[in-house]
Amino acid sequence: MNSIGDTSFILQFAFATLLPVAATILLTWLGGMAPFAKLGFWPRQILCGLVFGGIAVYGTEVGIVTHDAIMNVRDAAPLAAGFFFGGPAGIMAGMIGGIERWLAALWGRGMFTRLGCSAATVLAGIFAASVRRFVFNGKRPTWLISFSLAAMMEVIHLLLIFLTNMDDARHAFAVVWDCSAPMVTCNALSVMLCCIVSALMQGESLSLEHHNIASKVRAGMFRAACTGVVASYIIISLLLNRLFRTDIASMSGQDSEFIRNFVLLVSTYLQIILIGVLFIGNYILMQRVVVNSVWQVNEQLHQITSGDLSAQVDVRDSDEFSSLSDDINATVGALRDAIAAESARIDADLATAKAIQESALPRTFPPFPYIDAFDLYASMDAAREVGGDFYDFFLVGNHTLGFLIADVSGKGIPAALFMMKAKSELANSIRSGIELGEAISLANQALCEGNDEDMFVTVWAATLDYVTGKLTYVNAGHNYPLLRRDGKWQWLREVSGFFLGGLETESYTQETLMLAQGDELVLYTDGVTEAFDAHNAPYGEKHLEEFLQAHPDQGPHALVDSLRTDVAAWAKDTEQSDDVTILCLEYLSDDHHFVHAGVLPRDPTRDAINYCA
Repeated sequence: MNSIGDTSFILQFAFATLLPVAATILLTWLGGMAPFAKLGFWPRQILCGLVFGGIAVYGTEVGIVTHDAIMNVRDAAPLAAGFFFGGPAGIMAGMIGGIERWLAALWGRGMFTRLGCSAATVLAGIFAASVRRFVFNGKRPTWLISFSLAAMMEVIHLLLIFLTNMDDARHAFAVVWDCSAPMVTCNALSVMLCCIVSALMQGESLSLEHHNIASKVRAGMFRAACTGVVASYIIISLLLNRLFRTDIASMSGQDSEFIRNFVLLVSTYLQIILIGVLFIGNYILMQRVVVNSVWQVNEQLHQITSGDLSAQVDVRDSDEFSSLSDDINATVGALRDAIAAESARIDADLATAKAIQESALPRTFPPFPYIDAFDLYASMDAAREVGGDFYDFFLVGNHTLGFLIADVSGKGIPAALFMMKAKSELANSIRSGIELGEAISLANQALCEGNDEDMFVTVWAATLDYVTGKLTYVNAGHNYPLLRRDGKWQWLREVSGFFLGGLETESYTQETLMLAQGDELVLYTDGVTEAFDAHNAPYGEKHLEEFLQAHPDQGPHALVDSLRTDVAAWAKDTEQSDDVTILCLEYLSDDHHFVHAGVLPRDPTRDAINYCA
């Protein structure tokens, strides 16, 4: 045999050590490719098992022959397959390598260690699969644990050589003594390098910092195991050196040295196996008794923190976890009761706020029964308890009607509060009797002051001289209304300026239109056109126009009710996404002689003052 320091020996072992690493790189790279990713679980396992099984065969065939044995890097292949690619792949690679090792003795490849080496390679695949499944729950071990487990497996391999050759202990000892350092080191290094490249290629960290109970316990047990092995080796070595310092009885010096080395090696290996078994056993015990229970508690806590306060923590594996479950359930129960009480209080407050908001909107129809020059009807359906949409109408002077529709940004309480302010500012500005465009500008300035929350409102406002039919209107960023004339509906698409509450210096231009008898206006907010059906399709302007064209003769009250019903039918069982507000006005009278003569059934100025919008 070539000496351990021989260059060819080193190169041969280095290549055998790196071959599983190269296979790991190739298979990990293929795992990210579409064709390989489409393969099922078992085809991938078979492919990986065949690749690493072939590498195990290679390890046998190019191994170094020593004392009728094969010094090789064979077990790294099934270990790497099982740890990093799946248990079935590891078992398959171990079976291929073990069977071939048994047959290789037929052509002169290590007859003396045939049984022990074949069994060890099969056991390596089973060991890797079992550790991955029962210790690491299907995840790969860290690089340091990979190195340690591979080293322990090689120690088992070498001990099997002893156990299967007890009738020729000197020969077995010579084999193990020569093979221990290179086989344990190279197989462990190979598996460790496979772990490193696999982790790096999948973007995982190689840090040994520990952030969970299992990792902390594993690290602590590993340090204790290493300390125990080193301490035991030193103590046994010192004792044996002292015992065999001089030849005892009839032993020759050579016999004494053999016995001392034999006892030292075997006892050290047995301690490694013992500590390794304790390490794995304690880790599994910790996983089952503590870690799994912690994960069960965390899963049930996740349900609770996600909003399901009816979920219960029910982990009863031990008194400690039973007590923890009861305490968590008691805490969640108290929280649930507190939330229910607070929710009831909020519901009561919202009901009061809704009643206040509804009372602020005109609800009496017809609003001015003594005036037969127009018909007017409006409705507002809030998406929540309170909303941001509103409408308003009031008399301005002796023969002018002011009316508007608006939509505040946002929903809920903030929108409702801003809505009340906007409604008041708009009504006061329009009632002042100044030009409509100027009135909207004044309202905008008032809404911009102190608007730290950057809320805004879109408005379509108008005044109607119901004597002459002159309609003056301003569109401040609102949805376009529709006008019915001669039985056909058309859009009023003029835009007068920006929405209110955005730019304090914004000015608004007013538009005019002469209404004729029978003309009808429909105003609405985007809760109509943005009502969504079960397929997330909006009601839309096109559908709105088609609906109105199909209802050319309905008066305001009937038309508003029909449109609300159509929007609700469109949305069906889907949740209302926004406030739905509609206002409809029909111009009726072309006979104004009673106004021109100064004869009115009632005094509209008085009503305008007394009417609470």
